[in-house]
Amino acid sequence: MWSMKPFLVSCLLICSVLLLAVQELRAHQLESAKQHRRMLITHCASDGWSVSIPEYPTRGKIARIADVDVEAVFPTENEGATFFFVRKKKQIFKFTAKDLYASDVWIAIDHGRRLDGTQGEAHIAITYSDGGAIGGFHVRVFLIDSNGVRDASKSIQGAVADFRARHYCKPRGNNVSALKWEDGALLLLTEVYPTGDCGPDLGHLEGYLISVPEGQILRHMTLQEVKRYPGVCLEVDDED
Repeated sequence: MWSMKPFLVSCLLICSVLLLAVQELRAHQLESAKQHRRMLITHCASDGWSVSIPEYPTRGKIARIADVDVEAVFPTENEGATFFFVRKKKQIFKFTAKDLYASDVWIAIDHGRRLDGTQGEAHIAITYSDGGAIGGFHVRVFLIDSNGVRDASKSIQGAVADFRARHYCKPRGNNVSALKWEDGALLLLTEVYPTGDCGPDLGHLEGYLISVPEGQILRHMTLQEVKRYPGVCLEVDDED
């Protein structure tokens, strides 16, 4: 008569192996999450504004820098946003970020006021996302003076390229965010996209202080150095 015993033993062995595999995978996921906890950026109120672009198709004012109003609109439901720079009710510059999808943006601002109270060159850096809360983040940089508005976005390319040469997420790319202005220089935060398919570098962060519009890297910083940088509002939800 056929016995069920060998069959049951085999089933138990297979189930045990599968259970151990699941437990090991779960332990690995928990350890990975522990090692790569998300960074929390709290932008200093004195460094700029967190603003929301009005819902399609409304055009609205989102900021004022020096004597210039910045307005924005989603011209279509699915193709980025257009920004307008308006001085004395006259449009002096505009640009479209076709890869902007999340309506919330951060504008780091240096109003350009001199110590004697006169108006010098103002600086702004707009950080926006083509996805959601974890990226991909992009930065556009502009200079404003009495002659108009200049696009200085190329000034960040050297820092972005330097970071990418050492740390890069091939499936998703990297993030870059503008934290604040410091005497006309811009403090950037570069990050490997923080998802598992980015490998062991996922969520890795570094900082760059760059001159604008020259794009010279004035200082390259580790995350710990960025955290200790004077006036930076930055927290990381892990233990040092």
